[in-house]
Amino acid sequence: GSSCAADAIVRVDLATGRNRVLISQPRTGRYQPAWSPDGTRLVYAYYEHRAHGPKVPCVYLADLASGKHRKLADGNPHWTPSPHFSGDGKSVYFTADGQVHRYPIETPGAGQPITEFTEFAADAQVSPDGKRLAFRRNDEIWMAPLGAHRVRQDETFRLSPRGGHNFAFTPDGTSLVYSTGADVWLHPFEDGGRKQVPIQLKFSTEPPPPVLLRNVRVLDFKV
Repeated sequence: GSSCAADAIVRVDLATGRNRVLISQPRTGRYQPAWSPDGTRLVYAYYEHRAHGPKVPCVYLADLASGKHRKLADGNPHWTPSPHFSGDGKSVYFTADGQVHRYPIETPGAGQPITEFTEFAADAQVSPDGKRLAFRRNDEIWMAPLGAHRVRQDETFRLSPRGGHNFAFTPDGTSLVYSTGADVWLHPFEDGGRKQVPIQLKFSTEPPPPVLLRNVRVLDFKV
């Protein structure tokens, strides 16, 4: 949520309609929040002030039961973190300086890169089953298989020329969902062909009330 002076992460109870502000800060950028698999924690990017220079997006972990927040990793102005949990909830993945990192939650300071790219990568996502990596390069979606070694540049391939700003893995990790403009696509990895998801959005708005204008001068340029 947001207001004129601040952006906030708000937790809404769908059963009661009650909401609670988890974190709020001056309007500086996206939080990019993501739930843990069990729904008890939240990971997000928080833009911290620096004495000199722009604000820096750092990766934070929030425990929803206790309300405590803990920093997992420092950032720098060139980050696009997109932090998210691993499928087992034991680690957090995020993108930093063009590389994808894994940070074990219970072992502070043990974070390490899982890629060794030589080209730009941003907003990376690891599939819930831990088998695939997807990331953005401009508006393109690129992918690579995940294994025991760091992912090299020559192992990556382009999945789609568009959709890099809005994509996510399905819960079983077998497909990627992304949007291009007003179109939504489901791309299964086994058959290799994308399928359009039929979505029709209707926005019902009341017609505006009539407005009476007084003392209005009309200019007629047809001379």
